Amino acid sequence: MRRLLHNRIAFTLVELVVVIAIIGLMTATASIAIRQPLKLAELELFIEQFKAMDSVGRERARKGTALVLDIRLEDRSISLQSVRNGHIQQQILIPPSVKLSAFHGLSSNSQSGSGGQLRFTRFGTSPTYGFAITAGEANVRYLIIFGLTGQCEVLESLAELNSLLRV
Repeated sequence: MRRLLHNRIAFTLVELVVVIAIIGLMTATASIAIRQPLKLAELELFIEQFKAMDSVGRERARKGTALVLDIRLEDRSISLQSVRNGHIQQQILIPPSVKLSAFHGLSSNSQSGSGGQLRFTRFGTSPTYGFAITAGEANVRYLIIFGLTGQCEVLESLAELNSLLRV
């Protein structure tokens, strides 16, 4: 009996199952720990893309192209469209983990919660507008874009947004 224990060259089934269970628990824990930071990174990337799109729209409007910023929640897209022919100049997709809501300052369908439109003037200005934005379990943030300058700010509370918009 003693000789059999010393000459053992393989693991028992129980030992293998225990090791596989431990590896499974470690993998599950790691994936849960990584998921939220990935969603926050996706949110930050989306905010930067949105700021860039707003800036491009303002610049093209100053150069004479009549543009509309169109937010379509049903398509999960935001686009810059020509007013004259409806041609999409630029488009970004809203990532699946990012949720937009509570639009302020957009025209048409902004009350229904399905998005809205915003037209840039020939001077590259627009009405001041903002909306709630969140990703996953993160706290709701509010993105406000000041119409005269195009400056974008991320706010932490609805009260801040309402005070800036004077709602």
